[in-house]
Amino acid sequence: MGRALRRQLFADGLARCVALLVALATLQFLLDRFLLLGIGPRISLLALVIGLLGREFIRRVLKPMTVVVDAESVAEVLEHRQPELADRLVSMVAFAGQSGFDPARNSPALIDAILVESLRDFETLPTINILRRGPFIKRVALAACALSAAVAASAVLPGSVAAYLKRNWLLRDVSWPVSTQIVAEGFKDGKLVWPLGDDLTIVASTEGKAPSALAAEFEIASGSTVQQAMDRLGESRFIYDYGPLSQAMRVRFVIDQWGVDERTDWFDVVTVERPTVRSVTIEVTPPAYTGEVGFTLARGQTVADMVRGSEVRIIAEMNKPVVQAALKRRADDVIVAAADVTHPTHLTTRFVPEGRGTYFFDVRDESGLEDRSPVTYTFNLAADPPPSVKLSLPGVGEMVVPNAQLRLAVEGDDNLGIEAVALRYEIKYESAEPLIDFEALPDFTAGQRKYAATHVWPLMPLALKPGDQLTLQATARDFQPAAVSTIIPSDSASETSQPGSTSPGDRGPPSNLGLSIAYTLRVATAEDLLAELGRRENEWRREFELVVKAQEQMSARVSALRTAPEPEAMSAQRQLAYGQEARTQRQQLSRVRTILRQFEQILAELEVNELTTPQVRRRLGNGVIAPLRTLVGGEIEAAASLLERLRDRFEVKTADEVQEAQKQLLRAMNAILAAMLKWEGYNEAVALVREIVRLQQEVNEDTREKLDREIERLFGDTPSPATQPAIEEHP
Repeated sequence: MGRALRRQLFADGLARCVALLVALATLQFLLDRFLLLGIGPRISLLALVIGLLGREFIRRVLKPMTVVVDAESVAEVLEHRQPELADRLVSMVAFAGQSGFDPARNSPALIDAILVESLRDFETLPTINILRRGPFIKRVALAACALSAAVAASAVLPGSVAAYLKRNWLLRDVSWPVSTQIVAEGFKDGKLVWPLGDDLTIVASTEGKAPSALAAEFEIASGSTVQQAMDRLGESRFIYDYGPLSQAMRVRFVIDQWGVDERTDWFDVVTVERPTVRSVTIEVTPPAYTGEVGFTLARGQTVADMVRGSEVRIIAEMNKPVVQAALKRRADDVIVAAADVTHPTHLTTRFVPEGRGTYFFDVRDESGLEDRSPVTYTFNLAADPPPSVKLSLPGVGEMVVPNAQLRLAVEGDDNLGIEAVALRYEIKYESAEPLIDFEALPDFTAGQRKYAATHVWPLMPLALKPGDQLTLQATARDFQPAAVSTIIPSDSASETSQPGSTSPGDRGPPSNLGLSIAYTLRVATAEDLLAELGRRENEWRREFELVVKAQEQMSARVSALRTAPEPEAMSAQRQLAYGQEARTQRQQLSRVRTILRQFEQILAELEVNELTTPQVRRRLGNGVIAPLRTLVGGEIEAAASLLERLRDRFEVKTADEVQEAQKQLLRAMNAILAAMLKWEGYNEAVALVREIVRLQQEVNEDTREKLDREIERLFGDTPSPATQPAIEEHP
């Protein structure tokens, strides 16, 4: 009976422990599932569960097993359960357990009688009641139900049960299975490699039931965390702009749900540097034709000025190895040169900039990262300008005769040296194809930076005829290589075109060619040129007549100011009038100077075209130009200065000097005008003679034509030139 009792106590205590274990595990499961306990609370809760369970196990299992169950104890229990035994069973067990007794004190017969009676009562006693099987069966059934429920939960929710065991018994930091799965986009094996300094954008997509809200929790290396709400992007995506990434960190996602929010596992964000240039060295080699030596920019300097055509060598040291690199132009993102990546951290490239611009290295490292903020290199090309060249034709007008002697004044200048200087001329014939040719100018040595020369160029070798057109232009070429090696005519010129000058050609010049303005001259007969010069002389003679007339009127006004009596109050007005006359006198000076230049040009054109005679030089040079130079050189200026003195202060002596100066000016002007009229009459007489000669030539032509027609009518055949009688021409 005692052994049966111990077995029952053991089973009963074990059932109690199983039921308690399932109850505590259920409570632990619920607390962690809805409160998402951290590792600390889970350790504490596990310790509490183990403590309670251990205490119950010791109390209900171990301690009862150590109790010694003897016959007396069982008898006492039976006596307690069956009061009608009246302690006979206890006495019987006591007597039966004695190994010997004293007959003098105890009656053997009485003991035997008690034993027989007690044995008879015990045989009819339901000893099974001592085990109280009802409560025991209930506790065993409860334990079985609890254990069955645990097994059923494991079968129905294996993920949750497994997570519970790992989290609360193995104390591992795993997540509870949820109906919403969070996928961190861009992460591979829970890791995202991101460049330092770049804006980090966290994007998470959900699979399954989309949560009402999602947050991102960030943990930096120092251990501090911060949680930020993510913006919804559609139905199942969430986004958060973190900003520039400055250090490595971890991120996990927090799902908004009833109770405590659900947190995913941690995702690692690993930082990596983008490839970038640490230092750069730029070497510039000017073109060979300049004769200049190359130079190296100061370390770190990325802006350089250079001559067009210079070669640039860039040596860049990178912060990390790269596998691909090319030099690009920022304006259009076009590759201009490949970079040598033999040494992964040192890039080298050579190229010749085609124009002013900014360049940068487009690089890639092994991870495919590129330099988002590349160092730029700016190269300003000092365009080696073509030589500046000027051409002037002193004494040459719009018309020239075939045997004219042109005076060419040519000036050239180049910063690096001139290679060649030439005169370009183009002849447009009336009855032939145009001719374009060049003639080198004298007194020139290749390489000199400045050139100036005056050259007389005869037109006789060109065999020009009246009606032809001659265009002249000076050209200068420097040593800069050009795409077009020949000297090409161009519209462009280094000076502003003047009346009577044009620029032949319709193509632009090469970059190493300088062009002057182009002068276009019309080839005419001596008669036509003299007629044109006579017309111009007559025009400027009439202009001089107006000047003389204006001078006479001014002289009269000045004389009136001198002789007219005026009260003292009117002196200020008279001085003001003298000032006005002084300005008028200076205007006269400007008009006379213009007339002088025109007559000098007429005489110069006569000399260039070799149409001057001693008589022409005497009448035009001594009779007109020299007196005009005297007037311009001082007489008119002196008269204006005297008038200005009267403007400042009226003095009788000065007024007399002004009147005398006006008379001298009028005498000189009238003398010049008389010489102009005399020269004009001479020109008219010569023109009349030329007109008579021209008419006689026309008569001779008409007579010849009529004679040819009459001979053809009489004889039927036109005589050959050998038999045709010559017609004498009379001047």
